[in-house]
Amino acid sequence: MVPVPGATLQTSELRNSLLLKEKELQYLQSQLNPHFFFNTLNNLYGVSLRYPNKTPELILSISELMRYQLESSRKQLVPLEDELQFIRNYVHLERARVRQRCQVTFKKKGHEKDLLITPLILIAFVENAFKYAPSSMSASYIKVELEIKGRPCC
Repeated sequence: MVPVPGATLQTSELRNSLLLKEKELQYLQSQLNPHFFFNTLNNLYGVSLRYPNKTPELILSISELMRYQLESSRKQLVPLEDELQFIRNYVHLERARVRQRCQVTFKKKGHEKDLLITPLILIAFVENAFKYAPSSMSASYIKVELEIKGRPCC
């Protein structure tokens, strides 16, 4: 077999491009982890001051959240049902923090079984809702709704 001129260069360029994209993804994931962890610890601190009897349960919840985050960030895709459980756990933790000053609902329509998703892609939306929505001046609410439409083919 005779090598095609430039094929090695083209293969090398494609490989370098792929490596660069992987490094960019790793960088983004490393940025998400500390941000999420910092916010979660701040939330735990706030809850522990007001409701110290809830602290052990919340520490366990945070542990589960962190375990999932660390394990899933190493994967390209995770089961959607696992990702949704992660979000449910996060919402549970945040409900404890916002208590009476914010009404929180979480609804899901459709079936997530056998579907895959990029890990931790949805949490930024939910996290920002809790960061910016609750008000101490007036009643506020956060409504997390997810509708799963369609099914993968075959």
